[in-house]
Amino acid sequence: KKILLPNNFQYVDELKEDLSTASLSKTSIKTARRGKNIRLTELAFQNAKNYIKSNMKSEKEIDLKLDNIKKILGLDNTPRRIECFDISNTQGSNPVGSMITFINGKPNKGLYKRFKVQTQGPNDYAMMEEVVSRRLKRIGQVGWEKPDLILIDGGRGHLNKIYKILNSNISIASIAKPSKSAKIDRIYLPHEKASVDFSNNLEELKILINARDEAHRFAITFHKLKRKEAMFL
Repeated sequence: KKILLPNNFQYVDELKEDLSTASLSKTSIKTARRGKNIRLTELAFQNAKNYIKSNMKSEKEIDLKLDNIKKILGLDNTPRRIECFDISNTQGSNPVGSMITFINGKPNKGLYKRFKVQTQGPNDYAMMEEVVSRRLKRIGQVGWEKPDLILIDGGRGHLNKIYKILNSNISIASIAKPSKSAKIDRIYLPHEKASVDFSNNLEELKILINARDEAHRFAITFHKLKRKEAMFL
């Protein structure tokens, strides 16, 4: 209802005009001239300044983590766009696939995609191949820009299956939950038998784990929806 401006703000008339075109014509605009109002604008300025500093620090930290992932996995590019894929079905019925997208280490839900899988039978390898193939065919379209890293939920078997259909200029890895003897999730690269050692980079590994968990959640949610719809057919 009210906007309070510092007393040295020079564009009051322009701001009023902008607000009127934004359906905020009833908003009152006042300039702080004394006491409490001045303290409020000073506090707002300091809050904004602290927010910018915090934001810059956070951006530097995520840049460092992504650069470390690039080095650890031997990627050509810093993985600013990570796409993670997962499959969900019940013994082959109502199969669906999910694709979630992390931009600069954080989920961008506007870029999430859901797939109704056409592959028949309980064959997770073939289902994953279908979903990733359909995604690759759309590279370059709006919202389907080329990823810096494709991450799939699964072990070496899933990875080798998908690697065969990839273009050579797209990086890929798979993520598997730890075995009984392992303590942390395992990351696999094509043509490498051993998993990549992230034991000294758990914060970087956490980004990949979060992407996998989000892909799993998104796939499960879609699968439950399709299964529920099937019950009423």
